[in-house]
Amino acid sequence: MKKTICLTVLISALFMSGCSSEGAYREVDTKEMSETAKDVVQEVADQTANIVDSEDEHVLLVKNGHPEGYPDITYQKAFERFFSYPTWKYFTGTKKGSDENGDGIPDSAEENVDIVEFTGYCMYQEVEVKALIQFTVDSESGTFTATYLSFNDVPQNNLMLVGLLEAAFSDEGVEQVQITPTETQQQGSADEEMLQEFIELICSYSDPPSECSEEELKAYFKKEFDIWKNGEGYSRIQIGQDGHLILTEDSEAFVGQWGDTVSQRCNMNIQYNDGKYYIDINWGSSASENTHWSFVGEYSSEFEGIFYEGSCTEEIYTEEGECQEICTYTDGTGVIAIGADGKLYWTDYKEQMGNGCVFEKTQ
Repeated sequence: MKKTICLTVLISALFMSGCSSEGAYREVDTKEMSETAKDVVQEVADQTANIVDSEDEHVLLVKNGHPEGYPDITYQKAFERFFSYPTWKYFTGTKKGSDENGDGIPDSAEENVDIVEFTGYCMYQEVEVKALIQFTVDSESGTFTATYLSFNDVPQNNLMLVGLLEAAFSDEGVEQVQITPTETQQQGSADEEMLQEFIELICSYSDPPSECSEEELKAYFKKEFDIWKNGEGYSRIQIGQDGHLILTEDSEAFVGQWGDTVSQRCNMNIQYNDGKYYIDINWGSSASENTHWSFVGEYSSEFEGIFYEGSCTEEIYTEEGECQEICTYTDGTGVIAIGADGKLYWTDYKEQMGNGCVFEKTQ
C-alpha cells in the first residue's frame, strides 16, 4: 500500500526527540533490495558495524526508544518493518545539519558529538533510495534527537525527516510509503531544472566567461539567472506552454543599422515587415568595390535567430560613376542572431564571411 504524507510543522514535536524503553520484539525479514541501489562496499561496512555495535549502549538507547506520539512502538520495530537492510552504528564525530536552503549541502556541522546512525532502504517518489538518519545522543539524560536525513547521500530538510518518521511509525506506513516533497522542496527542484535550461539557452548563443573556476562559473550563472527571474534582462527567454524555457522572437531588437566593430567596413541594415526580415549588408573593400548581400528571412526558434536566404552581388564603380553588378550567387543561407551581450553575430553558411564580425547597433 502506498500513501501520501502531508508534512506540517506541528508533526515535528512528535518525532524529533525520544526516550528509552526496554523490550524485545520479533525480527521481521527484510525486503529484497534492488541491485541498482546497492553499493556493495558501503553495504558490507554498514552490516559489519551493525553487528559490532548491536549491543552498544548508545545504539540500544535509540533502538528501544520511541517518539512521544507512539509510545507503544520502538524505533527498532518501526524501522525493521519500514526499511529494508536496516543497520545501526555508533560513533563520535560530526553532527550534520539539515539542508533547508536546498543547495545539496548540510547547513551546519558540529564536531565531537555522540551519533547513532541508521541506514535502510525505502521508496521515495517510486524509486528505491538509501536513507541515512542520524540521532544525536545525550547519554547523561538518556535522550536522543533525530537531527539529519539524507537520501542517496543527498541531505534533506527537517520537514522531510519528520515526514519519513511519520511514515515509518504510522499504521499504514510499514510497506512502501511515498513521501510527497514539501512545497519548498518542489519549488527548489523546479528552480534547479529551470536554471539548467537557462544555462543551456544562453550558452547556445553566447560563450560564458573564460578562465573561471567552477565555483565562479556557478556564481555567474546563478547571478544571470536571478537577473532573468527579476525581469531585469534576457527578455527573449520566456516560459513556454509546456513549462520549459524557450527563446522568443524580438523583432525590435534586430531592426536598425548595425556596424561591424572589427573590420569597421561592413554595415548591415535590417527591416521587418509582415513576419519577414529584409537584410542588406554592404562591405566596401575599396573606394570602387563593394560587396552587397540581400537576404530575406524569418525568425527561427531552432536557430535562435533569423534564418535567411538570398544573394550576393559584387559592385564595381567606374571613374564615370557607373556601377557594374556581378551576381556571385543566389543560394546563400545563414543565421543572424543577437548574443547575451546585445551584439549581433552573422553566421554565413555559404562563404563564412561573417566569421569574426561583431556588430553593434548604430541607429
